[in-house]
Amino acid sequence: MTTQRQVYLNGQFVPEAEARISIFDSALMFGDMAFEMSRTFAGKPFRLRDHLERLYVGLRVLQIDCGMTIEQMEAATLQTLEVNRACFPAGLDAQIMHDVSRGPLPLYRPVFPEGLRPTVTINCWPLTWHLAHLAAAYETGLHAVIPPQRSVPARLID
Repeated sequence: MTTQRQVYLNGQFVPEAEARISIFDSALMFGDMAFEMSRTFAGKPFRLRDHLERLYVGLRVLQIDCGMTIEQMEAATLQTLEVNRACFPAGLDAQIMHDVSRGPLPLYRPVFPEGLRPTVTINCWPLTWHLAHLAAAYETGLHAVIPPQRSVPARLID
């Protein structure tokens, strides 16, 4: 079993420890990105299309063209899971993360003679990492605050 997970980064798979994005990426400079997190059940992505549709709504609102159709993003996600399957012991589910930014902004064009493009990453890691942090909450509960102010309905934003 290989222990080095691979990350989908702009159309290529790279070892996660070697995955890099520019310090000029709009996600780092301005928090300008959309993301979506999901998981697998019994090794299969849970409602992947629904999660990707929500990601693409966010991209539309932010006016980010990721350069991929939703079908291409879905295929890349499934490929990411397949490439990493050997890294997960049998029966261990994965957390799946999609991050999309508009990439470096045009004012940084001189730094990127090869051209500007959005940054698209898809990565997965053991779901147990996430669940381990939540374990205590099952015993002790969580502190919650419910503010009196209502949030803006989504229909007013779209």
